[in-house]
Amino acid sequence: MKSCVGLVELGSSSLRCCIAETDGRTIRLLEELEHHCLAGEDVFRAGKITANSMEDAVQICKRLRQTLDTYQVTRIRAVASSTLGSSANGDILLERIKAQTGIAFELLDEQEEARLLLVALRGALRQRAKIGSTLAIDLSGSSAELLSLEKGLLTQAASFGLGTLRLRVLLEDLPRKRRFEALQEHIHTHLRLAVTHFPTKHFSRVVLAGRDAVQIAQHFGHKPDKWGLCKISREELLQYARERFIEDPGHDTDTGLVAYGALLFAELLEILHLPFGWVPKVATRDGLLEELCDTSDRWLDTQLSRAVLNCVRKIGKRFQVEAAHAHHVAEISMELFDHLIDLHGMDSQDRLLLQVAAELHEIGHFVNPRSHHKHSAYLIEACEIPGISKGEVRVAAQVARYHRRSSPKTGHPEFLSLPPEDRVRVRKLAALLRIADSLDACHEQEVELDGIDRSEGSLFLRCRGKSVMTLETLALKTKSNLFQETYGIAVKIVPQG
Repeated sequence: MKSCVGLVELGSSSLRCCIAETDGRTIRLLEELEHHCLAGEDVFRAGKITANSMEDAVQICKRLRQTLDTYQVTRIRAVASSTLGSSANGDILLERIKAQTGIAFELLDEQEEARLLLVALRGALRQRAKIGSTLAIDLSGSSAELLSLEKGLLTQAASFGLGTLRLRVLLEDLPRKRRFEALQEHIHTHLRLAVTHFPTKHFSRVVLAGRDAVQIAQHFGHKPDKWGLCKISREELLQYARERFIEDPGHDTDTGLVAYGALLFAELLEILHLPFGWVPKVATRDGLLEELCDTSDRWLDTQLSRAVLNCVRKIGKRFQVEAAHAHHVAEISMELFDHLIDLHGMDSQDRLLLQVAAELHEIGHFVNPRSHHKHSAYLIEACEIPGISKGEVRVAAQVARYHRRSSPKTGHPEFLSLPPEDRVRVRKLAALLRIADSLDACHEQEVELDGIDRSEGSLFLRCRGKSVMTLETLALKTKSNLFQETYGIAVKIVPQG
């Protein structure tokens, strides 16, 4: 059955609305609307949104609401640029819009933007990024999102304040004759520092994503191949930028902003010593729209889950985690999760967060073995794990924090600061992690989980191992309390011959 969905984006320079018809598999665009919005420009200049810009944004959203209602849209996703989050009064604007239109915006953080870009690019990257290292850049008015991939798997992501509108505001007081050279120098300096953020010595290719890149490619008549990618050269990008700065000094126009993007792309290729970049016909918005139309579980897409775990294991390696123990505990955690799904009622997103916590539960040893569970929590929360949101990282951090010692308590400030539903998730997942960690108490991976039985309020773990499992039995005795509190079931080891 077909239905209409609506995507509303509040960016740094515009408010956009996209309405599409979907049957859950295919997407047909019905209408796209865009309105100029000065909110981001206000933030870059003064740190807050002016009263006039705020009123304009509210009125635009009222008109968009009427359009959405006309199409009888059944699902709406509204997202706001991280620029709003950095504003002194961005939360007031979002609350006003919600009160007057019913449209509730969520603030996108850098990690969520990286995940959405990966969703949008996965088809193209599956073909063009199978070998070597790839750097993908998505350019918006507020920032440049950079993603590093190895053989198509995401390894790292970072956000840098090099958005086109931000750059224009930064340099607007300079005389026009000096602006191009000053901009080129500024971009080159900061991009060179940004690239050093990634440990890869040499990138095989660069993917230039975003509307600016598509507009430039279309200007030169480049057609996408069957994978939705076309090539654009460094010389073409530089030519486009120079011509627009010289021939079209109207930097308040979209064309002027695209010139900033062209120069940034050209400088990136120069720094990486690459003659051309690949331009996809999709960007972050396509990832948002795809997920809005597809109601299936996003984490059933193994490419996304593999990308997250690839990053997590690199973090573990950086902090010298005992990999064999971490992987073994993660495997047992997954077995417990899968077998007890009717008991805990969680989904594959929770499964992934449990796996992240299991892989990194002893990362705190890097700081100090004593109270390492607490160190693990703040290290995980401080790490960038592209592919999952900051809120999800916080859940994984707290699950790792409770893999030993105390159970979650309302007196623990980090646990208490979580939303109520996330506190429940932490309890459920940490209970499973504690059981899994108990079964490798000796850190020798000698115990294997053969099966699980449930009977008369007890959970029986059928385990096979080389030893008599004394350490594991003792560890389970002290760590199973959270499981019994959470699920109302006692846990026992049943050695197998």
